[in-house]
Amino acid sequence: MQLFFSLLKKYSFITIASFLYALGLTLFLEPNRIVPGGVTGIAMLLRGLSGIATGTWYLLLNIPLLLFGLFQFGLRFSIAGLYSTLMISIFANVIPVFLAGFPQVDLLAGTVAGGILCGLGLGIVFRQHTTTGGLDILVKYLRKRFPYIKTGMLFFIFDVIIILVYASVLGTINLIIYSCLVVYLSSKTMDTVLYGMDSAELIYIISNQSQEVARQLLYELGVGVTNLQAKGGFSAGDKQVILCAVKKRFTPEVEEIVKNIDQSAFLIISSASEIYGEGFKDFFIEKI
Repeated sequence: MQLFFSLLKKYSFITIASFLYALGLTLFLEPNRIVPGGVTGIAMLLRGLSGIATGTWYLLLNIPLLLFGLFQFGLRFSIAGLYSTLMISIFANVIPVFLAGFPQVDLLAGTVAGGILCGLGLGIVFRQHTTTGGLDILVKYLRKRFPYIKTGMLFFIFDVIIILVYASVLGTINLIIYSCLVVYLSSKTMDTVLYGMDSAELIYIISNQSQEVARQLLYELGVGVTNLQAKGGFSAGDKQVILCAVKKRFTPEVEEIVKNIDQSAFLIISSASEIYGEGFKDFFIEKI
């Protein structure tokens, strides 16, 4: 029973995500001839050349990629990917029929709405550890090979290449610019869904009142701290350096605590793109 509800939840999210992606495509991007990149961009190009619906081309183009995903990631991943691909194909063909009277928005509004909706759909699907088909499979494969490159950046590289091909056949300079903006918005939205808006920061605190600073960080703010032993370069005296990792929204409170205790303290604050451990990411969850 637990497995059933788990699968129900997973495929419900995939259905919603597929609808959002298809909605952004058919309602905002396709009417304005703005390309979101990926296999969808190729499908739009083929629709312009053949007249066959984008959703149909999307399904046909994804078959070989889904077979590649089957060999690389297994049956469970491929079944979910096939389901998502079918849902996007169906929604992409059905939505224009049911929303035929929906007013067409201008290029900028279509770019922003379409980019965000497509990125949101992709991000939700990826959080279910599956794919919408297409370049998602290649991106997931490359993420395994090159884990230091973020998902959104890989999509951006592929999408720019496809946009340039599309533009050379059907596009104009304006459409190239708007299509690149769609890709940017989509990748940023997807990375926000996957990795969160609230990035973390790494803070080093060098203070003569390090014990009091550490105590207030621990008990007033609930921030974990680590004490590092150091030696001053000029004074050669022993120093205690406080190391802590906090979510970005707590940084001003850390600064306020240090300022109230020791105004001569030395702070180093740097961005931390990924932190694993209690209060942050689970080290044992598969990276997306």
